[in-house]
Amino acid sequence: MLASPSVAHRLQVFAAADGAAIEGRAYFVGGHPARDIAIQVLDGEGEPITELRSDAEGRFRVDVSAARDYRIVAHSGDGHRAEWPISAAELAGAFDERAASGADGTGSDSRAESAQAVGPSAQELVCIEGAELDRALSAAIERSVEQAVARQLRPLREALAEAQAQVALRDLLGGLGYIAGLAGLGLWWTRRRKTSGAGDTDAR
Repeated sequence: MLASPSVAHRLQVFAAADGAAIEGRAYFVGGHPARDIAIQVLDGEGEPITELRSDAEGRFRVDVSAARDYRIVAHSGDGHRAEWPISAAELAGAFDERAASGADGTGSDSRAESAQAVGPSAQELVCIEGAELDRALSAAIERSVEQAVARQLRPLREALAEAQAQVALRDLLGGLGYIAGLAGLGLWWTRRRKTSGAGDTDAR
C-alpha cells in the first residue's frame, strides 16, 4: 500500500534562538526543503507578530524584540502546517547582555555623580572599578559560553528533529503495511474456506 501525498510530504519546521534572533528551517519528511513558504511568528498566546518566507533551502531568520515565548508556524499553502515553540529562556542570554550593557552605562554616570558629591579616594575608586569589572567579565564569559554551546547543539537538535520525523513516517508506513497484510490474509482465508466448501458440495 502506498502512502498518500499528505503523509509522504508531511511538513516539518525546526527553529532555535541565535542571539536576539530566531533561525530555522522548514522541510518535508525525507529532508527536502520547503522553499518559499509562509513562516509566521506568533507570541506565546498565539497572536501574530510578523510573517516572512523561507529561502531556497527552506531556511529563515527573524529578529525579535524581547525574550519571551514564541511560536514559529510554517504553512505550505496546500493545507499543510507545522509548528515549533521557542521559549523565553532560549533568548534570555542576548537580552540580558543588552540590559547589562545599559546598566553598566547608567552605573558609570552614577559613579561620576557620586564622585563629585562625595569625593572618595583614588584607591577606593580603583577597588570599586575592579570589583565591577570582574563581575561584568564573569557575566560576559558565561553568556558567551552559553551562546557558543547553543550554536554547537543547534545542528544536532535539528538533525534529531528530522530523524524523529522520518522514524514516525516509517512507523506509520509499517503499520499500514501490517494492516494491509492482515487484510490480505483475511481475504485469502475467506476465499479458501469458500473454495473448500464448494469442493465438499461437489463431492456429495
